[in-house]
Amino acid sequence: APEAPPPTLPSIPVTPLERTATTPALPLPVPPAPAPAPPSAPPVAPPSKPAPDPEVVAAAAARVAIRELLSRYEQALESRSLEAMRQIWPNLGGPQQAAALRREFEHATRIEVDIRDPQITVSGTSATVTFVRHYEMLVDREVQRADRSTTMTLRRTDGGWVIEQIRFGAAR
Repeated sequence: APEAPPPTLPSIPVTPLERTATTPALPLPVPPAPAPAPPSAPPVAPPSKPAPDPEVVAAAAARVAIRELLSRYEQALESRSLEAMRQIWPNLGGPQQAAALRREFEHATRIEVDIRDPQITVSGTSATVTFVRHYEMLVDREVQRADRSTTMTLRRTDGGWVIEQIRFGAAR
């Protein structure tokens, strides 16, 4: 037997709903509130470094400048320059010391100086430096050597540190 066709449903026209002033608006769903943030500790600032002591900073800067002066002292002797010596040692230990240094420079063919283990003490505008001065001088093809304990007294001027006095101990 032939199968019967399925029953058909009557077609119902569908029209969109129109909203009128009297039709109440449906409330929209409210989004959930964000989860509260976990409590956090207040931000911690890195520990601040204490301000450097101005005297310590000044003494460190003085030591750097004094080491430069010692280097210039070595260079002045090695270049056998009385003028360079006068720039760092204005009174040059008096006229006798200046004359003795001049003679030494004239007779030496070569001078080598090495300042060893300088100990610098700064007090305001004055300083004391103690060290061993290794001094080698070539005169008439003969090398003369001396290691002497040395104490320099320095003072700070507007132009920088200068030598006031140099005292030598016994040769070693």
